[in-house]
Amino acid sequence: MLDIGIYPIYLSHLVLGQPERIQATARMSTTGVDSSCAMLFDYAQGAKATLESTFEANTPLEAYIYGSDGYIKLHPHFYHTKKITLCRYDGKNEVFDIGYRGNGYLYEIEEVEQCLSVKRQQSEKLSPDTSLQIIRTIDRVKEKIGLSYR
Repeated sequence: MLDIGIYPIYLSHLVLGQPERIQATARMSTTGVDSSCAMLFDYAQGAKATLESTFEANTPLEAYIYGSDGYIKLHPHFYHTKKITLCRYDGKNEVFDIGYRGNGYLYEIEEVEQCLSVKRQQSEKLSPDTSLQIIRTIDRVKEKIGLSYR
């Protein structure tokens, strides 16, 4: 959950916010850690998020965000994709090639450097409240799957 489960949870939070209801199931490894987890999040406005994280299979690492007029495909690795496809149900699709530098932590390092240079104690890009909301969601999933680190 804390290794790869955070990525789909963060994406759903970014798009839909805090889920109202969570369903989750997991398969636990012999060490007591979840090796595979499937989650269904329900939101007040009627939206749903179907999420999965697993070490048990070589999954495509793509993400899809569906809407009334089409969907957005975040190509592999969705959490630092270099390509996004906007697929409209009318057949008009657009592909966006986006630049991505480094292996993921470069942007975080640059933000920390920027905050330090202006003596800011927290980033404006991700508030402490948002971090707490995501941790609370993870805690709710952990409770549903019976995962404890104590």
